[in-house]
Amino acid sequence: MEKKLENIGEKDLLAVCSNCRKIRVDDDEDVYLSKEDNQELYDKYIKVYEGNLTYGYCPPCFRKAREEMRIKRLTIGLSQ
Repeated sequence: MEKKLENIGEKDLLAVCSNCRKIRVDDDEDVYLSKEDNQELYDKYIKVYEGNLTYGYCPPCFRKAREEMRIKRLTIGLSQ
């Protein structure tokens, strides 16, 4: 279920992945949308939320970043 665009308040935030730029369109289901998936809908979300964006990682990018950090820590001799 996608966020209702017509009910967006000024304190609502749109989560954007810092790595791949996907946007979270459903908080309950953790559903992300890329510009390549549906450019029209992606642009609509960005326009409606304007400056109310928050940045983090989507689940796949988080897992990738966590694994990269684990490998770096092992490489320099730190424990997991």
